[in-house]
Amino acid sequence: MRVRHILAFLSGNGAYGGPATVARTLCESLGGLGVRATLLSGWDGDKRAITDSDTYVTDARNSFRLGSSFAGVATPSLIWATICGRNSFDLHHVHLARDLTTMPAAIALMLMRKRYVIQPHGMLVPDPRWTHRIIDLLFTRKVLLNSRAVLALNQDEARNLERLGARHSTLHTVPNGIGVDVDFNKNTNSRKMPEALFVGRLHPRKRVLSFARSALLSRDSGDPISRFTVIGPDEGDLSQLKKFISQNELQEYLIYDGALPTNEVHERMSNASVLVLPTQFEQFGMVALEALARGVPVVIDRNAGLLRYLAPSNSLIAVDGTSAAEIREAILECLVQRESKGVEAVTLVKNSRLNATTVAADVAEIYSSAVDSATD
Repeated sequence: MRVRHILAFLSGNGAYGGPATVARTLCESLGGLGVRATLLSGWDGDKRAITDSDTYVTDARNSFRLGSSFAGVATPSLIWATICGRNSFDLHHVHLARDLTTMPAAIALMLMRKRYVIQPHGMLVPDPRWTHRIIDLLFTRKVLLNSRAVLALNQDEARNLERLGARHSTLHTVPNGIGVDVDFNKNTNSRKMPEALFVGRLHPRKRVLSFARSALLSRDSGDPISRFTVIGPDEGDLSQLKKFISQNELQEYLIYDGALPTNEVHERMSNASVLVLPTQFEQFGMVALEALARGVPVVIDRNAGLLRYLAPSNSLIAVDGTSAAEIREAILECLVQRESKGVEAVTLVKNSRLNATTVAADVAEIYSSAVDSATD
């Protein structure tokens, strides 16, 4: 089976986060099941964004952005490629958002009566703003209604998508998947100096300042942690973070390393002692899953969607993401018997539905049903 994935954006600094990671992981894993995947994506032109793979092809097209939001990412050549390649694939898999790239591509597929499936990654929820209501009325509802399958992270997202127009019979609950680092112990030697890591966009919802306040408590308490590190692009909170660091003289303890390419983020994550994800309204928490799969314990907000699939444990500690004190205590707990917690973290993912191979097998079955359900 030939399947083309359509993604809004790939960038050298990995700013698009979860959707890009999920699309790549899925393409990689599907290759082992006989599905020939192509990833057609918008691109910022940075060659670091393109990762080599033996199992799928990346077709990256130059994008431009109107405004600061990813909703303004436009890639005209991707839409043209979608139209021109409409008959070269058995199925099209659109990682859909209300943007100027994936929405027009999905509309084109719908108008050409091509088979496609939709996966919104939590990016499509009912929104009272008039601009969103118009987009949903004119486009989102019709695109969802005509999709062969719609993939939701959980039942809450499935209900939201049904409200937006998806047919109940086409909805499937499919979690994100990740490959497991079975050789993670190679990284433990570099964890001699304990490091707490925050990876994510510096948006207020991500609560990087909660992480910063826990760093201040840790330093003032003399905790055995060498540094707290923040990695990610600015989306509003960088100035406040820098101000907090300066006011509390944390320059040597709380470090902002900017936005890094995906491969560098993964290397830094593998070498960290603990990852902290205090995000509010986190639909899933892909970065936390990536850390666990690399044998890195995680501190996560207790309302994160990931906890629907993985129960809290010694390597996955749930806290109030607004509480610096709870975050600090959980970090200290993660530092105790780090190697055994690393083993537990990998095992937790490997034995769950979130293993990339298991998720890919479920998606492959959905593909087969979508292709067999009708003819063009």
